[in-house]
Amino acid sequence: MASDPSDYTDFNWDDITPVPQDDGVNPLVQIMYSDDYKQATSLLRAVMAKHEYSPRALALTEDIIETNSAHYTVWHYRLEILKHLKITAVPKENWLPSAFKQNVNHEFAIDGAFDSLDDEILEDYIWLNETTEATAKNYQIWHYRQLLKPSPKANPLFRKLYFAMERFVVELVLSNDAKNYHAWSHLQWLAKNTPPEFRLQLDEEIEYTTFLLSQDVYNNSAWAYRYFILPEAASPELLEREIGYVHFAITEVPQNEASWNYFVGLYERFYFSQADKSTDALAALEEFCLRFAPIDQPGLTEEVVFRSTHALETLVTIYEKQKKVDKARKVLGLLETYIPIRKGYWAYKTKQLEAVN
Repeated sequence: MASDPSDYTDFNWDDITPVPQDDGVNPLVQIMYSDDYKQATSLLRAVMAKHEYSPRALALTEDIIETNSAHYTVWHYRLEILKHLKITAVPKENWLPSAFKQNVNHEFAIDGAFDSLDDEILEDYIWLNETTEATAKNYQIWHYRQLLKPSPKANPLFRKLYFAMERFVVELVLSNDAKNYHAWSHLQWLAKNTPPEFRLQLDEEIEYTTFLLSQDVYNNSAWAYRYFILPEAASPELLEREIGYVHFAITEVPQNEASWNYFVGLYERFYFSQADKSTDALAALEEFCLRFAPIDQPGLTEEVVFRSTHALETLVTIYEKQKKVDKARKVLGLLETYIPIRKGYWAYKTKQLEAVN
């Protein structure tokens, strides 16, 4: 890539005897690697056998990863090289890409971030970020980024920069692919592993998911992350605000499973488990569902039912908890009539009602 100061071919390899891949005699399905890739991986086997941790070996891993970013053995070897080379591994200016520096300079100064880092790992983030963008659906690269996490004893500013860098890259990837599973998993990892002093405020996290949902209200990953970041001791004010937000989202798009899952999840997590809140919460949830699924309306039509089948399913849950078996059966009968493809599931749910006391 453009940021790479040197290619592995710029180094002298005369002292290394390449080790070709051994596919055995008469392989049945031989992969047709390019000559360049075969040359690079033959050198890789040789230097790995020698346990060589050098700048040329580092450059070699870079070349192979750019060709095959899913090669987890090379990622592991690269990490081992960085651990041995430590702060001499890459130029410090390569650790802070210009786009990232422009993003964080207004938040905190970066002077002194590299002081006292003798035992920490430095990676070429210019190269790594470009590679992440180019292969963002690659599991190995996200796991590798997590393994670069500084130790708790590292320079606090260096640690802060690391977590800011990871957040920056996740948001960059999600700006291009808002449903990238690996990026969302990495964001959850950051939420769990970023020290409290370096984390975004809860309001900032919620604002970020609100932004993504304003672009695509069906983005289940954004809803799931929003649910994930809510604290167990969420304040009544926060929960009231969240319920108001999801009311709006469902009213705008009633047939959206993601928003309904979030909505019901809020009630299950914060209300139904508390006896003093459960009765009122069930009544409020029922009232909201009936706006979209008026089951007592004469001449209920298919058009009304399909305005929000998720409201109907939620009503089944409510009536089960309220022990209103007849009402639950009525709703399940509607679902079986209008969504016969799930007939077996509706029958299973109806059978479960026999255990409701």
